Amino acid sequence: MKQIQFGPLYVAIEEYIGPVELAEKAEAWGYDSYWVPDYVTLPPMNAFTILAAVSQRTRNIRLGTAVVVMPFWSPFQLAKAALSVDVLSNGRFTLGVGIGGAAPKDFEVTGVDIHLRGRISDERLEIVRRLFTESNVSHQGRFHRFANLTMRPSSVQKPHIPIWVGAIWNNGIAEGVLRRVARYGDGFFPTDTPLNDYKKAQEKIRKYALSYGRDPNAIQWGLLLWACLGDNKEQARRTASVELEKRFGAPWNVQPENGYALGTPKDCIDTIEQYVELGLTNFVIDPCCAPADMLGQFEVFAKEVIPQFRRSD
Repeated sequence: MKQIQFGPLYVAIEEYIGPVELAEKAEAWGYDSYWVPDYVTLPPMNAFTILAAVSQRTRNIRLGTAVVVMPFWSPFQLAKAALSVDVLSNGRFTLGVGIGGAAPKDFEVTGVDIHLRGRISDERLEIVRRLFTESNVSHQGRFHRFANLTMRPSSVQKPHIPIWVGAIWNNGIAEGVLRRVARYGDGFFPTDTPLNDYKKAQEKIRKYALSYGRDPNAIQWGLLLWACLGDNKEQARRTASVELEKRFGAPWNVQPENGYALGTPKDCIDTIEQYVELGLTNFVIDPCCAPADMLGQFEVFAKEVIPQFRRSD
């Protein structure tokens, strides 16, 4: 049975701890991975810059983006950045991607048509996967046309850097997302997703994967898990609502049944166990508490929650 993997998501808390220092602590505390989001108009710093620095100060922890918004990156820039971090980290990098939506102003300032984000992302994912594994790549598409391109450096990981596809649940996961995972993804890690909806998404992804000639069992399952420790679930829910509203600048309806780890460590364990029963093996921990409390919450989570999922051989 695969070990359940956990990794903290770094948000902009430089006044309390820098991203490299948090990665070092995360590795020392026993986390398996370390993740950084990537926005245009919102903090923190550029994800690939952070992860390149982290790669030089850590040894074993996996490094990932959660997520790179595909419409804001050319496939060539993205492939180059991902391959560079993969080499610098000696094959510890996971490319987490999404089509965007959490920061609408990013579309405004970049001039990207938000209504085309899915089609742009699909074409770029196809290109990136080929650039990871092929030489002399040629492509004729709606958004990109080029011939005989070989991207260097080569990936340390074989056959290629893992690509994980993220999504935000909004009364369901869009069919386009499910097809995208099935066609291009090595893993799926949505956020704000109820248990039953996650199960339905798995069923559809497996079906679509077969239609694309892919092995459904090759796709891994994860969750970007908003987490807030507190004396009880209700107190933690209120804290999470306030903090997420501040982060995104809009009211945020925290629904505990949508995959939030809220309350005591035991409450969080109970929530995670439900998703583990669906076959999930990867959890990215996104703290939704006051910035001053994030470091302490990451440490408590590592010491009181993660050990419950460590199985001996």
